[in-house]
Amino acid sequence: MKREERASGNQNRQALQRTKPAKSKPKQGKVGENPHNRLIELSTDILSITGSDGYVVDLNPASENIFGFTAKELKSKPALEFVHPDDRKRVLSAWQKVSLREESVNFESRGLCKDGSYKWISWTAHPSLDKKLIYSVGRDITEHRMTDQKISQHANQIKEINANVTDTARIKNEFMANVSHELRTPLTLLLVPLESSLDGEYGILNKSQEGALRTVHNHSLRLLQIVNGILDFSGYATGTKEVKREPIDIAAITLGMLGDFQPMIKLQGLEYTFVAVPPKAFAMMDRYIYERILFNLLSNAIKFTEKGGHVSVAIKLDKNRLQVSVADTGIGIEEADLKNLFQKFTQLESSSTRRFEGLGLGLALAKEFASLLDGTISIQSKRGKGSTFTLECSAPHSTESPTKFLSLKGTGGSAQKESSPQSKERSSPEYKSEEGLPKILVAEDNLELATYIRTILRGLYQIKLAPNGQEALEIAREWLPDLILSNIMMPKMDGLEFCVAVKSDAELATIPFVLLTALTHRDALLKGWEAGADEYLFKPFHSTELLTRIKSMILARQEHQMINQMKTDFVAFAAHQLKTPEAEIKAYVDNLLDGLAGHLTEEQKHYLVKIKEINTGNIRLIADLLSVSKIDREKNPCNITSTPLKKIIQRAAQDYLDLAKEKGLNFQVKDDDGRKIIVLADLQKAVEAVKNVIDNAIRFTDQGTIAIEIMNEDHVGVIKVKDTGTGIPEHILSKLFKKELVFDNPRPRGGSGLGLYIAKSFMKLQGGDLTVTSTVGEGSTFTFTFPRSNGQEVSEHSLTKQSAFTA
Repeated sequence: MKREERASGNQNRQALQRTKPAKSKPKQGKVGENPHNRLIELSTDILSITGSDGYVVDLNPASENIFGFTAKELKSKPALEFVHPDDRKRVLSAWQKVSLREESVNFESRGLCKDGSYKWISWTAHPSLDKKLIYSVGRDITEHRMTDQKISQHANQIKEINANVTDTARIKNEFMANVSHELRTPLTLLLVPLESSLDGEYGILNKSQEGALRTVHNHSLRLLQIVNGILDFSGYATGTKEVKREPIDIAAITLGMLGDFQPMIKLQGLEYTFVAVPPKAFAMMDRYIYERILFNLLSNAIKFTEKGGHVSVAIKLDKNRLQVSVADTGIGIEEADLKNLFQKFTQLESSSTRRFEGLGLGLALAKEFASLLDGTISIQSKRGKGSTFTLECSAPHSTESPTKFLSLKGTGGSAQKESSPQSKERSSPEYKSEEGLPKILVAEDNLELATYIRTILRGLYQIKLAPNGQEALEIAREWLPDLILSNIMMPKMDGLEFCVAVKSDAELATIPFVLLTALTHRDALLKGWEAGADEYLFKPFHSTELLTRIKSMILARQEHQMINQMKTDFVAFAAHQLKTPEAEIKAYVDNLLDGLAGHLTEEQKHYLVKIKEINTGNIRLIADLLSVSKIDREKNPCNITSTPLKKIIQRAAQDYLDLAKEKGLNFQVKDDDGRKIIVLADLQKAVEAVKNVIDNAIRFTDQGTIAIEIMNEDHVGVIKVKDTGTGIPEHILSKLFKKELVFDNPRPRGGSGLGLYIAKSFMKLQGGDLTVTSTVGEGSTFTFTFPRSNGQEVSEHSLTKQSAFTA
């Protein structure tokens, strides 16, 4: 059937209108405007009429918004061809019900979009009065269907996860217990000869040997303590931890445990007190569980109490109940964090910036062990004032005298001696080597590891150490190292944040950045690559590996710097060589256009103007290349003086009045307060920077306004250049001021592509800055900031008298 034989558009709209009772005649708005037609045009739902031949007869604009096809395209083929193949049978069945049974039906189907995708539409179809047409209303429910699908998927995933939770927990706990047991044997074999060596059984040690062995011993004890904690946790989780009470002297055991912490207390410069009521108290108690609880409470108090603080322990045994209080004057805990305090594997500090080591098991285990003793642990704490932990548990009175008082080695005894030089006040020791050696910055909060790295590198490199990312960043900006070696988990600023800060700083971005980590899983590595790290060094590492990695990266950087220097020198040389012939070309073309060589035809003038335009672009490119080469070679000194912002604007804008007018742009400068705002600037470089931005704004603005505004803010003078141009895509914004952008993108609007890089560089040289905000299709705003001057205000007659710019 030919399209001309179908009902016309006007007839179809009349058919749509027949769905309304004829007597309800609408009010007219404007003369000749039908409210029904207006309502159909504004509807966000699809309103369509389908003929008996299966072709769409008429439909409203909403269909194009949803599917992307025009009305003409949708009418050119049978409607079923725009339906997903799997849904066509259902749609055909619905249409048959409407046509044959003369009833309204509801159904859902997927409709084809112009980009090849499909959208879910909920349809309601009605028969027409003459039974020859089908009226349909469709609503886009794609998002609802996708949401329902995701909810269903998540529900199935949760169901599957819940089904495996019990087995996973059992396997995990058994694995942890087995691993812990396996680790205790080699740790024991490691500790026995170490302690024998330190006791002098194998001969007298010199200071260096003793220091190295004590470091190994301290970390072995720390590792044993971690293993014990994991073993305790797995035993409690699997229900294999039993309470074995025996008669003990609570006061003696508590005092002995406190004595084991003496080295750590002394090292951190703390004071302590102990009170027991009664002084001798015999009770039935599981010695191991009690010591584990007390150890965790004491180590927590000492760990979080700063130098000069106080730790107090008080015990009270009364009516078969024991109360033990451990109080400190440490950093305290925020009220909002108290609910998470006893969670397993939880530390209140960020995992990558925490200042204190540990698995986050201590207090959680202490609470679980307290419940085994038919007791509880409570806490009172105030941020900056300290904390008090109180154990209250069952302790039946014993008439039998205890026979043991000493702590068991490996549980409550030597395990407490895990104090190490890490507990000392942090500092940033520096090894000053000979000048001229490559410089390496090591950011590591573990003082022993940092010292070990410095020992390996000593004599080969200049080395500076920093205990956290924040101090390391300050050192890097001042010292400009040749390589940075950084741990990931550090206080104040972790290694990833430090890496991002370095790679975001133009002066530091090219410095090789190596991350030290014990994490080897994919997600952890991806975070490092995303932060911009150049390399990883995995713990534990061998000294040869460290030296080899560092040597190769520094050599690569030196070669890269040498190549860049050669490129910069070549660019400068080439630009200088090109200046003279370009200047001569300009002079000859100008003379020809001025008629000095005789009369020119219009065609000759046209071509000479084109030559002049091209030559002018070349001259600008040469000037840009020379500027870049000077910046790269750091041969661009500034002549900083007190300068009015108005003077900068006037000199920068005057060359662009005619150009803006030729393009039909409204060129505005608001500089009413420009005379009063005096800044510190190199006038020539400031003008050049602003010129480059204005030139960029005009080239990328086809219609509208170029507005320049002067502002006075705290300690800075501000120039804003706003345009209504094409705007800048987000993926370009991050590298807009980098010269690499020149080689990454074609330049359909001309220009060297170096202008913004030069402008940014010139502003940095003057102690100012240049930033940009932009929205695609709406335009961009470039903001110059200059440091304010404390000099005298410049008299008005010293400024060029000029009215506001308009074009």
